[in-house]
This record gives sequence, structure tokens and C-alpha cells, in this order.
Amino acid sequence: MMNDNSNFKDGLKGTSLFGGVSVINIFVNILKSKVLAILLGPSGMGVYGMFTSAVDLINKGTNFGIRTSAVRNVSQAFSTNDVDLIAHSVAVTKKVVLMTGLLGMLLFIVLAPFWSKMSFGNYEFVAAFSILSLYLLLTQLYDGQNVIMQGTKKYKNLAKSNVLGSVMSLAFSVPFFYFMGIAGIAPSIVVAAFVKFLFAYYYAKKGNIRTIKVGLRKVFSEGQGMINLGFYIALSGILTSLSGYVVRAYISNVSGLEDVGLFTSGFYIVSVYTGIVFSGMGTEFYPRLSSMTNDNGLFVKAINDQIVLALILISPLICLFLILGDIGVILLYSTDFLGITWMINYAMIGMLLKAPGWCMAYAILSKGSSQIYFFSELVSIIVTTALNIVLYKYYGIDGLGVSFILTYLFYMFLELFVCVWSFNYSLNWTIIKSVIPLIILPLICLVITSTLSDTLHYTLGVIVVCISLYYSYKRISSVIDIKRYIRR
Repeated sequence: MMNDNSNFKDGLKGTSLFGGVSVINIFVNILKSKVLAILLGPSGMGVYGMFTSAVDLINKGTNFGIRTSAVRNVSQAFSTNDVDLIAHSVAVTKKVVLMTGLLGMLLFIVLAPFWSKMSFGNYEFVAAFSILSLYLLLTQLYDGQNVIMQGTKKYKNLAKSNVLGSVMSLAFSVPFFYFMGIAGIAPSIVVAAFVKFLFAYYYAKKGNIRTIKVGLRKVFSEGQGMINLGFYIALSGILTSLSGYVVRAYISNVSGLEDVGLFTSGFYIVSVYTGIVFSGMGTEFYPRLSSMTNDNGLFVKAINDQIVLALILISPLICLFLILGDIGVILLYSTDFLGITWMINYAMIGMLLKAPGWCMAYAILSKGSSQIYFFSELVSIIVTTALNIVLYKYYGIDGLGVSFILTYLFYMFLELFVCVWSFNYSLNWTIIKSVIPLIILPLICLVITSTLSDTLHYTLGVIVVCISLYYSYKRISSVIDIKRYIRR
């Protein structure tokens, strides 16, 4: 049990701010997915999935982990209160993201014929992939503005930028789907990225950071330091994206774009829905954990506290979605997507296993063990890719959901082994006992959904969801005054 409540409160604070942003972004993304599903159908979602998978792969390969390493540089400069040093750090960051963004754009243009052939078996989409090259430049510039706001602790501006950028990017991109159909997917992605960049640029400028010129020699020397720091993080991201692309390409060649669309849609729901918790905590947990690396006792306790908090927050969400089942899929997409219901249900259970593995992975990074982090991620990625292909081959779309469970079960034990081996991490019995109900309740919901008729399903399901909400509420209220916290 958490005797010192500071970890719990800090984690909840980060989740409140950026989790709130995630909620708004989720509604925007749900609406976008709904529009895509209605106007373009599963095949259109498949094309969208192949496009985003390809650009994400190159983006991970050419951003060199700048988002992570640059935040560290800017925040260190900001902590000195030296106006000149802050301006210098920001100027270097802007130049580095511009150069890496241009590199990504040019590389993607050159590879456009390759992506079209690999993704769709023909060269009909070369022009579309060429258009998407602009997305890589705009995304890197957008990340640079976010780095400035995060590094200078302008969290409210960062939140406003994310929300407004997300909402307005939807408004500007939807007409492309309506008037151009599948041909409008590539330009809509680019326009959305441009709108997000404009809002990020506007809110970053409100920080009133002085503009200075920095020579290329200085940019290259300091930029190399950023790239060295983020290299293994970036490499891990590349392989993760490559894994996703390989799986989508395999499905596309074996079964067609419709199954790619179902796969993309299903896991999009899972990642976005649970992103309320993970993205909110990720913004705050990593820097807080990094400040404790010299005290292993506090460090281990912070990890355990975060695991409990993650499960407390995510367990009721999973219970609710499991009980909604087909209703949730229809609300988010359409009846054409009912085939992904059980894939999503299985994947939701997998998210319970992701929570502890995710916390432990951040612990490895915060210790500065980037090589250990990379190799543990590499093993996990290989296992994930193999399981996805094998289980899809034999069990179809549902097999991908089962693969998600097995993947994160393996991931959790792998990260646990690495943490125990690297810094004597221990998961104590008190922690284990406290999270057992948070795992059992979603499993009960899964059984209810799979075995009972609609009337009993929803009746008992609502009861279990209420129990889950009440248990999570009591766990939180045992360490903080929830009513007072909400009022503040």
C-alpha cells in the first residue's frame, strides 16, 4: 500500500491534465474514424492504415528520438533561468527538427514507388505516397514546437495546442474524404498535420522565448548529442513501426485490404481508448522517475505505485468496453465492423498486462540503460510480429486479439526480468494483492460477454462495472481526498 502519497498524487495530476486532453482527442479521433468508416468502408480504412503505417515507419527512422532527447536539453536550460541559454537551446532544437524533417520528406519521396508496390502490389499509389512526404516534415516541425512547450513547462499551452489542433485538423480534413473518397486520404493526412503545426507554433510563440541565430557547426555538434541520446529509442520505434507494417502487408497480401482495415480499426480503438490513461501518465511519470534514480528504494516504490495507479484507472474502462461489446463497435464505426468485436475484447485484456510492463520499461529508460531497453524491446517486437502472423494465419482477425494478450504477457515478464537483473527491482506481495481484483473484474466481464444472453449479459455486466468503479474509487480515496482534489 502507498504510505507516501506523493507518487500517487503526482501521477494522478499528470493523468488529469493530459488524460483530459486525451479524452477530447479520443472523441475527435472517434468522429474521424466514424466518418472514414461511413464514407470509405473497411477498404478505405485499409488504405488509411497502410498509409499511416508507412509514414510512421519513416518518421521513426528519421526523427532520431529528438522528441525525447530535446525535451531533456530544453528543460535543463530552462531550469537555469538563463535567458540566453534557453534561447540557444530552443534555436538548436528548431534547426535540428527542420533538418531531420527535410531528411524524412526526401527519403519518403525516393521510396514512394517501393511503398506503393509493397503495400498494394502495384504502382497506383506512388503519387499518394509522394504527397505524404510533406507529412513527415510537418510532423517533425510540430514535435519541435511541442518540445519547446514541454521543456519550458508551458503545460497549459501544450494542452490547448493539442486539443485545438486535433479538433481543427478534423474539420479541415473531413471534406477530402467526402469529395475525393479514397483519393482524398493522402491530402487529408497532410492538411491535418499542417493545421496541428500551426496551432503548436502559435502557442509555442506565447512563451516569449528570444530568437537568436545559431551557426550550423554548433547545430551539428549539439544535434549529434541529441541524436546519440535518442538513437536506441528511435531504433526501437522504427522496429515497432516496421512490425506493424509487416503484419499489415502480410494481411493485405493474404486476405486483402478489408482485413487490414478491420485490424487497423480494432487496434485503433484499443490504443486510443486506453490512451486516456497511458498518455496522461507518460508525460509526467518519466521525468519524475528520472529524478529518483539515485535512490533505489524510492525508485522501486515509484514504479510499484505507478503500476497500481495504472490498473486502478484502466480496469473500469476495460470492464465498460467489454460489456458494451457490439454496441461500442457500432457507435464508433458501423455494422460493417462487427467482425472486430472479439479481437478488441481480447486486446482489452492484453492492456491489463501492458500497464505493469509499460511502467517497468520507463524505469529502464530513466536509468539511462538505453541499450538494455532497446534489446528488450527488440526481443518483444520479434515475438509480437511472429505471434500476429501465426495466429492470424490460423484464427483470422480474432487470433490477432489473442496475440495481443500473449504478447503483453511475454512483455510483462520480460521487463520484470530485466528490471530485477538491472537494479534489483521487486514486486512485493502487498502490491500483488492490491491489483488482483483489478485484473479479475475485467476477466469476469469477458466471461459474461461470451457466455450469457443479452438480458443477463447487460444486467450482470452493469453490476460488475459498478463494482469496478467503486473499487477504483475507494482505492484512490484511501490516499487522497477525491472531492477536494476535483474542486482544486
